Amino acid sequence: MIYIISSLHPMSDSRIYNRQVLSLSKQYSVKYFAQGVEGWHPENISYVALPAGRKLRVRLGNCWRLLRASLAKEARVIHFHDPELIPVGLIAKLFGKKVVYDVHENYVLTIRHKRSIPKLLRGVVRVLFKLFENLSCRRFDLVLVVTDDLGKCLPGNVHTIPNYPLISFTPPERQPSQGALKLVYAGLISPARGILNMIEAVKKVKVPVTFDIIGHYNSPEFQDSVNAKIQGIENINYLQSIPYTSYFKHLVQYDVGMMCLLPYPNHLTSTPNKLFEYMAMGMAILASDFPFWQGFLGKHACGVWVDPLDTDAIAAAIERLECNREETAAMGRQGQEVYQALYNWESQEKKLLTLYNKMLGEKNA
Repeated sequence: MIYIISSLHPMSDSRIYNRQVLSLSKQYSVKYFAQGVEGWHPENISYVALPAGRKLRVRLGNCWRLLRASLAKEARVIHFHDPELIPVGLIAKLFGKKVVYDVHENYVLTIRHKRSIPKLLRGVVRVLFKLFENLSCRRFDLVLVVTDDLGKCLPGNVHTIPNYPLISFTPPERQPSQGALKLVYAGLISPARGILNMIEAVKKVKVPVTFDIIGHYNSPEFQDSVNAKIQGIENINYLQSIPYTSYFKHLVQYDVGMMCLLPYPNHLTSTPNKLFEYMAMGMAILASDFPFWQGFLGKHACGVWVDPLDTDAIAAAIERLECNREETAAMGRQGQEVYQALYNWESQEKKLLTLYNKMLGEKNA
């Protein structure tokens, strides 16, 4: 049996559950461990909901629970999704398990901005973690990364499995919309994602627009900050996470997908879930002006980019998109065509199953 484990991610995480758990369960027995989400649970999958929260005591408790679970006799493969579980993976190797390390971002770069680590210690922690991660990757049977650039930073049996969407229906071809231009941000809601700047920019816009924010907050404190910013603003709304079964049918109504993430090192060459989800739904994309993103959006002619720290520039870009509806719709159609040709999950599912078959040497576990 494959144990797919996370001490930190919510059980509804789209990369883990909607892609990997569901894809691997087509060929293998899977048991899924992640933080529980109120009112949501996996369907037709064996699972264990862990205590939710980002506090250290919660995470350490979850690591201990996952270590004990990983030593179960039935657990032949341990596929883990958080760097704090690297010790669990190494111990599992000592007990003869196959171990897969799934790397969602460049954790060495994120240490630069970890407020929980004193600034004077971050350089030392980065060096020590990089050494530890590299040594561990050489021990693991398989290392999965979300981008080729990230794969170049890690040793071992490294393969890229990007965050391409899995969509069960074909959206209608994008046409110029009527009424207020509909903007959306979908994903983790945190300061680093630039939410506050996007809100301030929408407030400055002088043409009819609406802005919906969809997802989970990274903390109750930040939720309070956002609520204070949007209270009484009729054209800005927060929507709690939408079930994946209806998520894309909800997204199809929007004209522009917002991804004005702040210029943190781990964002500069990232390929977020939302990028491909927006493309799949035929939205034009308004993104940060990172060179990597500029190259991608320019190559596929599916969006525009701005300085994510400049709320006036973001507002001006929104106004241009609203005033040029034909061009905005054309960018959405172009992105959708590219998604259907190149960036769909079906191709990655085949790759993932092939890697597992090769690692296990058989088709059932």
